[in-house]
Amino acid sequence: RTHWRTVQYLPLIIGLSGLIVTIWLFSVPNSAATDAAIVTLVPTFASLALTAWQVIADRDNDLASRADELAESVASEWEGHRLALLGDYSLPADIEFSRVRLEGLVRYRTAVGPRRGRMTEVLGFFLELRPSRLVIVGAAGSGKTVLAIELLIALLADRADREQPGRREVPVLLSLSSWDTRRTLQEWITDHLVSTYQMRERVARRLVGGHWVIPILDGLDEMDAGAATDAVRQLNTHASFNLPGPLVLTCREEQYLELAEHRELGLQDAAVVHIRYRLWPDISNSG
Repeated sequence: RTHWRTVQYLPLIIGLSGLIVTIWLFSVPNSAATDAAIVTLVPTFASLALTAWQVIADRDNDLASRADELAESVASEWEGHRLALLGDYSLPADIEFSRVRLEGLVRYRTAVGPRRGRMTEVLGFFLELRPSRLVIVGAAGSGKTVLAIELLIALLADRADREQPGRREVPVLLSLSSWDTRRTLQEWITDHLVSTYQMRERVARRLVGGHWVIPILDGLDEMDAGAATDAVRQLNTHASFNLPGPLVLTCREEQYLELAEHRELGLQDAAVVHIRYRLWPDISNSG
């Protein structure tokens, strides 16, 4: 390991040495020294650029490792608390849901993706959305939280099954009733990772700021009207690499309709799916 560390530092050593030599050669008052200095510029800057690339790669690898630890903690939590949190739901073996029409209510773009889905296939439904932003609405007790939890578990399982390297975000469920919207979304999620999963604040902040977390936000209807409005406004600015950031939101149908129709405020670039067909026109029957 010590030998490998030495090899890693070689580009930095070469780059700094080359920089010193280059500065010294430029200070020598003759053309030969100047020509030599120009020649040394290429390997000097190449070595420094390689050093910078290594620093970025090491940081990404470190964040990926921290994300793996977070995923293990989230999975462990749900192994022990899933049934306790869901309670005694009287639900069918599977939950069906369908996209709903919102174009006449809000002026935001909707996510591209499937029109219908069911709980056993919710992972595929979510992964096909572009962007990956989902709003689950329905009546009280219709299974909104159940569907969100099943998606979280499916995302964790999919993450664990993928062996190829690369970015693999971690779904984290949060109750919106605990969000004081005077704080930013990132601050709130960071605090949740620290308090719930005992992560160091610096690591949690880097994971959230680096877009390694998929927020699954339960219970917009549990916030008062002002806080819900502030929450949706912040969610509409939630971006991942200048694109709408992935997230899941649950809300009772009446409250979401109130926000979308009367306040003209809904989640941008999202697919809205409805578990019970009561207040919403079904987009699948609109041609």
